[in-house]
Amino acid sequence: ITLIADTGSILPLRVMESGEDNAVGQHRPTHPAQRVLDTPNGLQSSFTFRRSMALSLAGWGNAYAIINRRDGAPVELVFVPPTSVAVRDFEDLVIYDVADATGRKVTLPPSRMLHVVGHTVDGRRGISPVAFFRHLTERDDAMTDFGAAFYEEGPRVAGWLETQATLSEEKANELEDRFRRHPRIATLMPE
Repeated sequence: ITLIADTGSILPLRVMESGEDNAVGQHRPTHPAQRVLDTPNGLQSSFTFRRSMALSLAGWGNAYAIINRRDGAPVELVFVPPTSVAVRDFEDLVIYDVADATGRKVTLPPSRMLHVVGHTVDGRRGISPVAFFRHLTERDDAMTDFGAAFYEEGPRVAGWLETQATLSEEKANELEDRFRRHPRIATLMPE
């Protein structure tokens, strides 16, 4: 995770204006978003901010930063640990409940939150790659256990016989015995 975060964080991050027909356009170094990406806040360098975001994304499946604005333009990105954010649906929006160090909570709209979503099931919340890998490993272990039991013990066939006739207990037992003795069934039935 550290190698991925460090490598990605040293790469240049540039605001580009799209050209005609969505072709790659020109770099816009004076764009307000570029200034924020170069100096996200007074406490973190661009590298440290992007590394924190990348570590959060790789470890928790989500990365968050509060977008502070002045006159509508972004002026600051403040990194928020993913453990301090709860994502929830409100009407037709995704909103963010953010807890500060004292436990005080603030609810923010999507326009105030930069949310980078990793691997996702619902398209709104990322899932932890570590938890996802654990789930796959547990599922793989369960499949291995099932396969071992299947080939060691043979399949367990579950089923029933049904008839519209009324059978006495003696006739029902006779039918079950005939069923168990059938050559194809006998190889599948446990003793």
